[in-house]
Amino acid sequence: MLKTTRAVLAAAFRDLALSWRELAVADLAWRAAAFSALTPGTLLLFRWVVSRQGGGVVADTEIATVLLTTPQGILAIVLGGAVLAGITALEVSGLMAIGFAAAEGKRLDARRAVFFAVSRAPRVLLLTAHMLLRVLLGVLPFAAGGGLVYFVLLRSHDINFYLSRKPPAFWAAAVLVGLLAAAFVFVLVRTVARWAFALPIVLFEDGTSRSALAESRRRSTGDRPVILATFAAWLAIAAVVLTVATRLPTAVGRGLAPHVADSLAGIVSFVAGLAAFWVLLALAAGIFNASVFSLLLLRLYLRVGEPRTPRAPGVTAEEAPAVSRQARRRVLGATAAVAVLAVIGVVLFVAAPARKSQPVAVIAHRGASVEAPENTLAAFRLAVDQETDYVELDVQESKDGEVLVVHDSDLMKLGGDAAKVWEADAAYLRSVDIGSRVGPQFAAERVPTLAEALAVCKGRSKVIVELKQYGHGVRLEEKVVEIVEAAGMADDCVFMSLDHGMVKDEGAAARVADGRPRREGDRRPDPARCRFRRRREEDGDEPLRASRPPGRAGGLRLDRGRPGLDAHDDEPWRRRAHHEQARARPPRHRAPRRDERGAADPRRAPHPARRAPGEPAFRRGLEAVTSTRPGGCG
Repeated sequence: MLKTTRAVLAAAFRDLALSWRELAVADLAWRAAAFSALTPGTLLLFRWVVSRQGGGVVADTEIATVLLTTPQGILAIVLGGAVLAGITALEVSGLMAIGFAAAEGKRLDARRAVFFAVSRAPRVLLLTAHMLLRVLLGVLPFAAGGGLVYFVLLRSHDINFYLSRKPPAFWAAAVLVGLLAAAFVFVLVRTVARWAFALPIVLFEDGTSRSALAESRRRSTGDRPVILATFAAWLAIAAVVLTVATRLPTAVGRGLAPHVADSLAGIVSFVAGLAAFWVLLALAAGIFNASVFSLLLLRLYLRVGEPRTPRAPGVTAEEAPAVSRQARRRVLGATAAVAVLAVIGVVLFVAAPARKSQPVAVIAHRGASVEAPENTLAAFRLAVDQETDYVELDVQESKDGEVLVVHDSDLMKLGGDAAKVWEADAAYLRSVDIGSRVGPQFAAERVPTLAEALAVCKGRSKVIVELKQYGHGVRLEEKVVEIVEAAGMADDCVFMSLDHGMVKDEGAAARVADGRPRREGDRRPDPARCRFRRRREEDGDEPLRASRPPGRAGGLRLDRGRPGLDAHDDEPWRRRAHHEQARARPPRHRAPRRDERGAADPRRAPHPARRAPGEPAFRRGLEAVTSTRPGGCG
């Protein structure tokens, strides 16, 4: 077995040395086709997902929900995977054709290799679809088993408890999922070994997809250890190449960066050059790995695949059979389609909204949650002492209606208490010690109320309030607005939620807080959480309208009837719901506070690394950086 494997590897690398130029050009052509076909579809799919939400923004959970639970999303995943698999199969087909010519001591140029692959496209694509369908059907039992393990063992408490504390139930689930994964890998490896010769049979023996799979299964009997050893060797080589391609730019950057840090122009040029070097290296690694895989697959077929009078592709103009008119039409049609898709992709990319250079805000995720218990007053105090621009926190409603600052659905992760937030009174939840697990110095920390958290941040940091209700909130939106108004921080708070309905309802809550005439239904949402805006329209009232003030780059602000309302803006929540990590507006430059003698308070001094007015962001559109250690972002 080892002798045969070494012979296959040696032959494949000889073919690579003979035809590396043709292999590189052909592979680049197929990669360009894949990029042109997938990029416009991906951008259009993303825009469609955003348009479904109606607010111009979308969260990661909403993307997953649309893709995994709607017929259109599932169809998009299947079509995208099928297109990628089909192009990959055609890519390997063209590279194998070049390798077949090299095995005979000849050269096949990239153009003829592409023609050869396209002429076999119907059979290759049918084989690919057949294989994908069988693999998907084989995945279903294992996926169902993993889902069953999750529902039986990991549903009693919030998932963050299992991920952070790793109780016995977590390890039991991990062992069961590991066994399922091992069984799936065994079946997959066995299937790959059985199907190894199917593509060469279709390409060089004109076999059909069904007959090729059956014939490959028969021919591979007795030689599957050689096939698996060869593929294992390729995986090891590919891993080494990818590791070098990934780490070499990092090493070069770390070695040269200190020498170009004296000027902004030098830094920008260095970053651009390093990015180009990384892209070229990654592209070269991908071409190398694809070429070696194709050549190994071909050499396995020629060595142990019992080839039956394989028909080699034409090599020279004299040897090549006349290319059929149908094949030429296919190539021309595919070229035209690639060109059109490339133009669409460029147009979509150029039309994407761009943002100007701007200061970058630092957001303390649940306070300074690396150095103190998350969502506690200690974490908030430490964050404002570290001069964060925004403190991000999560709020929920307890059983008795108190607005508490807590992220998970229970306190298992922080305090070992399994009570659900919406099923327990605030007094009970606030009696749980949520600090001792981080350190004895935090033993006095308890679940804070929103009012207490705002009192810590007032005058020192703005606050991002994420509304969480896990399907159990009653008046959370209205209460949050009332508490923010009472704290005098309406202009210093940003609201967000993964439930768009909650931030849409902020419009009605704003009416309540502003003292304007209340309408029936404004004070308490019905159980179905129908939208306040829809209610007002049904009542014959004009929808509440608001707009982002000029010059604001994002974020949510409560205007409360102040001047600047735009009568033509029909999406009042557009400035209220933004992506959970990087859509808060940039901070304004704030002068340091001074004490009674006029001396500057160092805790409020502008941070030299991030608060200078007009400081540019190197990454286009970057408005904020979320960190659990905000002091390390300066």
